[in-house]
Amino acid sequence: MQGYNAQAVTTESQLVVAAELTDEANDVHQLQPMLKTTATTLAAAGIQERPGTLLADSGYWSIDNLTPIPDAPELLIPPAKHGRQGKPRKDGKPSASKSDGLRAAMTAYFHAGIQAAREADDKALGAYLVGSSCVQPAYRERPYARLRRLEGRTHGFTRTDANPATRAWLVTLEAEAHALAGDERSTLRALDEADTAMSRAGEEDTSRRPRVAFFNRNYLVGERGVALARLEQPQAAQEVLEDALSSLDPEAVKTRPRLLAALATAHLRQGNIDEACRLGGDALGLATRQQVGPNLQDVRRLRLELEPWRDSRAVKELDEQLGLVG
Repeated sequence: MQGYNAQAVTTESQLVVAAELTDEANDVHQLQPMLKTTATTLAAAGIQERPGTLLADSGYWSIDNLTPIPDAPELLIPPAKHGRQGKPRKDGKPSASKSDGLRAAMTAYFHAGIQAAREADDKALGAYLVGSSCVQPAYRERPYARLRRLEGRTHGFTRTDANPATRAWLVTLEAEAHALAGDERSTLRALDEADTAMSRAGEEDTSRRPRVAFFNRNYLVGERGVALARLEQPQAAQEVLEDALSSLDPEAVKTRPRLLAALATAHLRQGNIDEACRLGGDALGLATRQQVGPNLQDVRRLRLELEPWRDSRAVKELDEQLGLVG
């Protein structure tokens, strides 16, 4: 499942004390929610002590986050910077970018979290972390590598270790991997299993962490539609996706362009070229405003499938929009 934003709070020794997943486009609005989650986790563990200082990267920098936050620790957040960092290399290769460093830090935090989950025998945390790693770019288009992780063959944690809502999300990630691999039977079986897990989510303790707070039945319906589009069942995909879009939470800003791009693909495969381009343009506009790379890739993938109609007016207009994005 593309593009979700994993959040984690660790101690100085890299012990994970809070973890959440959100569909917000960036980190700037996640500081206060993660502070609250940290306090909840520590209270549930019977720990009275609270952090005295919190170090966050520049993705959390904003004026609002620099104003006093009730009960917050001292906040150390560097001002946001943009663009590549460092001097050009003499060999002509690109210098290391901020994103390169961020990826390395995320990998280190992930492995620290997995180690902490093992040492604490916290299987729910381990399963959650495995799922969060599977939505990263390295695993979005590598279905078999994703399946190995989700099946526990890489880190030992599986969906059976998670609470119901998180389990439904993990099985949906598995379904997407099967759809990418073209395995219709396994995809539909996984989606049915996710639906069963979701039906039990209402029984779980909402204070239990970690949990995937954003994932609900509407998200699951949308993911079924995306999978059907990938499996080249366009009419069924169209019906499911239209239903999912009509009931989608307005705040699910990163999910809407994903569903629109899948719906565009469903129309394309039914020969509705103008409608496919219109929906692709809508998805592109939303993805551009939210700066969500995976959703932009969905539209570019749609454009490749539209190549036979490249001389049509609708495709040319979509090309103009893509040209503005770069």
